[in-house]
Amino acid sequence: MFSVDDLKLSSVDYIVIIDKDFSVLYNGRYVEKLRLDQVPEPEKGFEVKSFFEMYPEVDREKSSVVETMGTGRMTVRKFQNFTDCWGGSYCAHNITIPIVHDGEICGVVELSKDVTSLSSAEEDLERATRAFDLDVEVLRREMEVITFDSILTVSEEMKNTIRKARILARLPNPTLIYGQTGTGKELFAQAMIHDSGLPKQKVVIQNCAAVPEGLMESILFGTVKGAYTGAETQKGLFEQADGGVLFLDELSSMPYHVQGQLLRVLQDGTYRPVGSGAEKQAAVKIIGAMNVDPIRAIEEKKLRSDLFYRFTSSMITLPSLKERREDIPFYTEHYIKQYNRVYNRNVQGLSGELQDFLQRYDWPGNVRELKHLVESMVSFSGREVLTMKDLPPYMRESMRMAEESAGDRTSALPGRPMNQEDLVSCAVDCFRSQENPDINGFLRETEKQCILEALRRTGGNKTRAAALLGLPRPTLIYRMESMNIEE
Repeated sequence: MFSVDDLKLSSVDYIVIIDKDFSVLYNGRYVEKLRLDQVPEPEKGFEVKSFFEMYPEVDREKSSVVETMGTGRMTVRKFQNFTDCWGGSYCAHNITIPIVHDGEICGVVELSKDVTSLSSAEEDLERATRAFDLDVEVLRREMEVITFDSILTVSEEMKNTIRKARILARLPNPTLIYGQTGTGKELFAQAMIHDSGLPKQKVVIQNCAAVPEGLMESILFGTVKGAYTGAETQKGLFEQADGGVLFLDELSSMPYHVQGQLLRVLQDGTYRPVGSGAEKQAAVKIIGAMNVDPIRAIEEKKLRSDLFYRFTSSMITLPSLKERREDIPFYTEHYIKQYNRVYNRNVQGLSGELQDFLQRYDWPGNVRELKHLVESMVSFSGREVLTMKDLPPYMRESMRMAEESAGDRTSALPGRPMNQEDLVSCAVDCFRSQENPDINGFLRETEKQCILEALRRTGGNKTRAAALLGLPRPTLIYRMESMNIEE
């Protein structure tokens, strides 16, 4: 359990507390109307009301309060418009958190950021929404339990990686998780920590990139009084995590000389606090993570080779999104459903052209980039089917540059329509290549070769290939799938 007061939330304007019967116990928007410590005086015209009496126009099917009360999970809603029973109209971003006692939901707390007056000031609204999103992440980290079941994928490679991580989670071996930015390294680390069965107070997390170089040693190993001017006796992360797990994110940002001291702890479990002549021991499982290729980091003297080799027996490598493109439509559908709820939208899917583009895009930001893209498109589009027009400018520019590059690669055949001579040539080549051809097989193979030639001329662009063949794009895709033609 945690207290909201203990969290540094920058975007909350007021708090609403509602019990399991939907009675509003406290509403910070109306502090003069509803109070926890006294019953409002009748002559003032206010009394504790039901949530549905206070907001009579609320849609129960879309209400974050109703959803959290029913599911017991934190719910996020943005740009919720509502009118209260006194005639006031508001627009707010809301985070609704369940109140659980002895395993039962006994109410909810709703944290609200009022954006009513900001809706016409785009810059202020964007700043407020960014602050709100940061608060959401803080609360998610505190509340959500990340398990391996939380890691969604249809990729067999990722499923195999999850199986390996489940095994390593139960072993004392130090583990290194490598993957590009946005591939889910922290998710894997949190899932491993959960599977280890260790209590939360024995888990210590440190982002090495967030620590000034001169302080890393003392933070890891602690200090004794007088070690340097102003130094006091202080426990280090290893002492705090003794008997548990220490997760070191962005490991390659750790100073080179401190990596040598870390290696010693991994080898014999001993370390020396800064300024101390005595050694201490710690039994700590280390999980490291980095988004820089380890071999490249070694070459650039950002990672010690001997430290890296200590991790190699239990290393987890996360594939990038472009290496598991089967996850792209899966994640897209998942995030559309998620952000439909957050923004009260009704997006049903993507146009064929947009689906094709997302499959061809390289995703330098990986799953995180896809998630933010879907949120952006869902929140700003009023359409039920998202199209290329809903892409942000930087992605449209990426598409234009990719098509120009494809055009350069096929400059000898710059998208020239396939004429009768081309089709006859394909047919003759197919006929000559087959032994004892039957008419059906011959026609099917001829059609396949014509499609392959059109794709070659357009650098794999299905829309342009369909135009060369005089076919509707969906027809081309259907025929490619039926003939097992891969892009």
